[in-house]
Amino acid sequence: MWALVGRNRALRRIVIYQLLGALQMGTFGLLFNLYLLNLGYKEDLIGGVVAANTLSLSFVALAVGRVVQRFGLRPTIAGGFGLATLASFGQALSSQALPIVAFAVVGGAGYAMTQSLQMPMLAEHVPSEDRATGAALVSAVATLSQTVGTLIGGFLPTLLVFTGLGLIGRDRAALVLATGLGGLGLIPLLRLGRGDGPTQAFSAAIGTTQEDGTRQGTRRMIRRYAGATALIACGAGAFLPFVNVYLARLGARPGEIGGLLSLVGVCGAGLGLLAPTLARRVGRERLAVLARVVPVIPALALLALPTVPLVVLTYATRQIGAGMTWPIEASILNDRVHPRARPGAFGLRTAAWNLAWASSSALSGQLIVRGGYEWPLAILIASTVLGGVVLSVVLGRGR
Repeated sequence: MWALVGRNRALRRIVIYQLLGALQMGTFGLLFNLYLLNLGYKEDLIGGVVAANTLSLSFVALAVGRVVQRFGLRPTIAGGFGLATLASFGQALSSQALPIVAFAVVGGAGYAMTQSLQMPMLAEHVPSEDRATGAALVSAVATLSQTVGTLIGGFLPTLLVFTGLGLIGRDRAALVLATGLGGLGLIPLLRLGRGDGPTQAFSAAIGTTQEDGTRQGTRRMIRRYAGATALIACGAGAFLPFVNVYLARLGARPGEIGGLLSLVGVCGAGLGLLAPTLARRVGRERLAVLARVVPVIPALALLALPTVPLVVLTYATRQIGAGMTWPIEASILNDRVHPRARPGAFGLRTAAWNLAWASSSALSGQLIVRGGYEWPLAILIASTVLGGVVLSVVLGRGR
């Protein structure tokens, strides 16, 4: 695995870009919701911010294939990363709800380009026989870096006490520092060369004529896969954005939250590196489905007994399972889709995922304020089971 990094300069740059970007996401992700709580807001606004961000991401992701066709893969990713970085600065420096939501929309547009094109970018710079390993490595590095960022986010405001700032001022300074560090990821991204061929939009590359049965079959597979991931995203979106707030409500301090969630990230990074080996033993499709549905077990226990350990266990199984299965699912999609259609195909998947996430987060935030955390857990359980069933059918048919 590390030999692959040593001989592939482009992959090294992708790894550095992912490392810096994920570090910012981990720190920002932990602190921002707690920052909103310190400003006096509740879960309904947090859900609204998540929904605004992911709705924007969803709609822009649908057009990513055509944007790449017009500007190229690397410029599109770099532009999206820069836009997301500027939006993070804007959110960190805002205290009113309207600009916070507005910057969430801008950030979502930027993340649409980076998230949708991550795997197509990897596919253009890594040979097909090494893509599963490369995807697992990039995913593990991002997970581990995000873990470190989460850990830093738990303690950074405390370390800034020497500045003399108040609680909100320290949170804001920590968010700005994290965003500035993550923005350095633009440097290796801009130095990334062009891959092995042009890309084009999903509809243009796959085709639209009824006479071409193979192309139509590919289109159906991609749409069904997007539908399965949307169901899974409903459960994830109902629960994950509120994990740090849930832990805070149960009495955990920011440093403890950061430590617990970072431990999950370390485990996820290690197991993510084992995903290609496990996939060869049990089958890619079977591993993808099993890893997605395992979180149902601790979620049922948490529904009956709301405690900090069970919250962390539910979060851990969900995040570790997703970290293991996403590179596998991406490699399956890369193998089954024409290279020129990959940006559009991943864009459709990203749009479906984030549209479902946005709707679920907005609804869950309202339900938590009115009825407690039993509601997001119920949504997580039902959506994960149903999504796992659909995913097994979709991946099994295309094997």
